[in-house]
Amino acid sequence: MEILSRISEMYPGLSKGKKKIARYMLDNKEEAAFLSAAEIAVRSGTSESAVVRFASDLGYSGYKHMQSEFQEVLRNKLSVLGRFRYNLNPQTGEEESDRMVTFATTMKNLNDTFSEITDELLDQVGEEILRARRIGVAGVRGSNGPALILELFLNEVLDNTFLLTPGIDDSFDRIKSWDERDLIIGIAIFFNKNYTWEIMNYGKTKGCRTIAITDSIATALGQLADIVLPVRSAGTFPSYAATVMVVDMILHSVSRRVRENPETEARMKETEDIMYKWLKRAED
Repeated sequence: MEILSRISEMYPGLSKGKKKIARYMLDNKEEAAFLSAAEIAVRSGTSESAVVRFASDLGYSGYKHMQSEFQEVLRNKLSVLGRFRYNLNPQTGEEESDRMVTFATTMKNLNDTFSEITDELLDQVGEEILRARRIGVAGVRGSNGPALILELFLNEVLDNTFLLTPGIDDSFDRIKSWDERDLIIGIAIFFNKNYTWEIMNYGKTKGCRTIAITDSIATALGQLADIVLPVRSAGTFPSYAATVMVVDMILHSVSRRVRENPETEARMKETEDIMYKWLKRAED
């Protein structure tokens, strides 16, 4: 398990001081990976000995060992420009085809994401979705695509899901009467404290249950959520292949639970009729 995943997994059980170190490292990755233990201590408001113990708690033989791995995995968490430059430069000294580089990176994202999302975690998500009176799905920029897919097909089987996007800026109005019976699912990759964070944060003040599909449990969005589904997004630009795979997992899990519901079948039949009529009209 890479260092960022270790920090995310251990974060809830860390002491207050070590949480400061974890948050600093996760929020300032490109800087933190190249700082000494003493410099990390100053920037996180802790002590050098606390940083060294933090590395030990994560299972490393010392701070240098942790720092070495941090630098190795940093390429997956670079800034937009840094990620772009890093992934377009061969790291082995040998040029590989664009097809093979993309395929290898995507497969690693899928495998790493799959290994972190257990059946039990997915079951929790399915139960939250079926229990919810209303469901809001939020995602902007690249995350808007997976959010739209999730909202569109959840509505096929449940008919209670809304896409919460900036648009005409009515999303906050839409959920102002929501409460603990309702659920907000936020999707945010790379940039975590954006509109999606704002709408989920507002939902939390209303008592809504929350699910995050994001980089890790320790991101800003992950810290808001009751349940976090961590995804990997390494690539020249943030890759959403693993995010879409997780959306597919959710849709399959929910569909399996409601497959014998007469109302679900009726909604699916109605959708089929609508699509047939519109496709028929387009062909005429």
